[in-house]
Order: sequence, then C-alpha cells, then structure tokens
Amino acid sequence: MRGESGANSSKIILNCYLRVNKLAGWDEYDRYSLQEIRSMGFDGIKLDNNYVVYDANQIKIVGRDVQ
Repeated sequence: MRGESGANSSKIILNCYLRVNKLAGWDEYDRYSLQEIRSMGFDGIKLDNNYVVYDANQIKIVGRDVQ
C-alpha cells in the first residue's frame, strides 16, 4: 500500500421542503417517547435546527450540494 485510503471525504447536503402541521419540541421530546409523541398527533419534531418527520412523504428534495 502507498498510504492510500478508500475513505470518501465529500459531503452531500440535501435542500428540502418539509410538510408538517404540528411539530413537537424539546418539552415533548424530554417527556415522552417518539411513539407517544406521534400518538399525540404530532407529525414531526423540531429540536433546535434539526427536524424529524415520521413519514418520508413529508419530505420534498429540491436540490443537492456536493462539498
């Protein structure tokens, strides 16, 4: 070997639109399980700048950036 690596260091950033009606936050996330949050009628969770959605149909990819 010549010191080469098969590791890939590029990142792909997806630009997306999310379709959500009712987002849980830190209060719900700290108190309940993910299944409990979903059963309470939430269709996603927003924690700071991170989002969790329960259904892939809620996500629409509008662009990609490779870095």
